[in-house]
Amino acid sequence: MSLGVSLVELPPEVLLHICSYMSGVDLGRLSMVCRHFHDLMEVDAIWQRLCREIGVAAIHYSKSFKEVYINLLHHSGCLLGLWKNVAHIYGGLVSVEFVEDHLAAYEYGSIGQELRNPLSRTLLFTIEMTPSAKNIAEALVCHQRGRHSPQSISLSQNKIELICQGGHIPPGTTEIEDVVDMDVLSMAEISYMHSLNRFEYQLFRDKLLIILQSPRLLLEPVIISTNERPSPWCPIAPGLFKGSYGGHGIEVIQLKYDLDANKAVGLKITGDPNIPATKVTIEADLSRPMVLTREQQSSLQLLQQIDLPDLLDVSEKEMCNQPFVVPSACYEREAAPPTCSARFHSRGQIANESYTDARFIPGHWIVFDEDTFGHLWMQIHSFSLFTRIKDDELRPLSS
Repeated sequence: MSLGVSLVELPPEVLLHICSYMSGVDLGRLSMVCRHFHDLMEVDAIWQRLCREIGVAAIHYSKSFKEVYINLLHHSGCLLGLWKNVAHIYGGLVSVEFVEDHLAAYEYGSIGQELRNPLSRTLLFTIEMTPSAKNIAEALVCHQRGRHSPQSISLSQNKIELICQGGHIPPGTTEIEDVVDMDVLSMAEISYMHSLNRFEYQLFRDKLLIILQSPRLLLEPVIISTNERPSPWCPIAPGLFKGSYGGHGIEVIQLKYDLDANKAVGLKITGDPNIPATKVTIEADLSRPMVLTREQQSSLQLLQQIDLPDLLDVSEKEMCNQPFVVPSACYEREAAPPTCSARFHSRGQIANESYTDARFIPGHWIVFDEDTFGHLWMQIHSFSLFTRIKDDELRPLSS
C-alpha cells in the first residue's frame, strides 16, 4: 500500500509556503497543471510576496497584486531604481518608480544656482499596466519634452536605450526664444533664464538646446552598494550629492570609495561642456589628512605652502574637529560651516570646453558632517560645497 501523499492533498497553508519559494514563471506553469492549482494562484498573498521582492509594497486599491505583477512588474520590475543618463555631456539622474498602477521614470536636475533648493524633476516616460501589451514597448509612453511615442527601445538590467520619434525642436534651432512658446520649457526655467547675465545665459541656452534636440535616452544603473561608511577610516558615507559649479550651476555627483587605493572619488552624474557626465571631478587622498589652524587658512598662498611635502608632514595627524575658513581671494558661492570634521589633500579635474586639455589640479577635500563636504580648488581660486541628496528629495510622482 502506497503511503505517498499527492501534492494537491497538502493543506493550503503548506502549498502557499511552497509557492513562496517559486518564481513568477514557475507559478504560472503551476497554475496550468490542474484546476486546484489554478484556483490556488488566485490567492493574492502569493503575488504580493513577488511584488515586495521587487520593491513594490503598496498598490492602487482597485488593483490586485496578481494583476500588477503579471501585467507590469514581471517584464518591467527590473527597471525600478536609480539610473544615469549617459546620452550626452550633461547627463542626468533618473529614478524609475512604481506609482499606484504604473512605472514612471523622471529625471532630476537643478534649475538655478541655489544649493538649498530641491531638485526639479521632468517626466521622461511611463510604462502602463496594459494586459493586451505583448512586450514592454507596447506598454511604454514617451513623455520627453517635445517628443512623441517611442521609435525604438531596448531594455536590460544594465541599460535602457530609448529613442523617441521627432519632436518640436528643429535641429538647427540656436535660440531659446524659438522654443519658449512651444510648451517645452517650464515656468521655472523661463523665469530663471531672464535672471541670468550674458555668460550664464549662453551656458543655459546651450544646455537646453542640446537636451531638447536629443531624442535619445541611454540609461545605466547607479549602483550605491551601501549607505554606510565602508570603513571606519572613511569620513562620510558614500552616496549622491549635489554641488555648486559656478556658472554651470548645481550638478549631481556620486561619492564612492576606492579602498585599495585609499581614495574617495567623486563621479559626475550630471556634467557640463568642460567636465562631462561620467567623468571624475574630485579625488581625495585618504592617506594624507591634515589639521590646520584658522591662520593657516587665511590665504591661498599659505595653503599652497602647506601642500609642499617638505614643509609639513600631516599624514600622521589624527583627524579631529577643526576650524574652517575659505581663504581670501577665493570665490565662495555657498556659505560653508565654520568647522569641519576632516580635511584631506585632494585634486580636482578641470578642462577646456569639449573636455580638451583635461588635467587635475591640487585641492583640499573638506568633510563638514555626514551630509556635507566641500572642495577647495587651489589654482582657480574657487570653493564648491556639496550636500547629500536624501531619499525624500527623490520623491515619487504621487507625493
